[in-house]
Amino acid sequence: MEAIRALKTIQLDALRETANIGAGHAATALSQMTGSTIMIKVPAISVASMEDMPAQFSSDEEPVAAVLM
Repeated sequence: MEAIRALKTIQLDALRETANIGAGHAATALSQMTGSTIMIKVPAISVASMEDMPAQFSSDEEPVAAVLM
């Protein structure tokens, strides 16, 4: 966990861009499958412990996607 907390800004930007590219490909595929326009936002990257995760989000009803590594 300490290694991930030590990531530099440029490394976090690279992770964010990788997630953005993946989300873009997924949105394109979903759009083609449904014939609808799919809008996405640039993903946010947050490094936090599992104990800190509930405090990261403002609403219990807000949809959340997360990756645990």
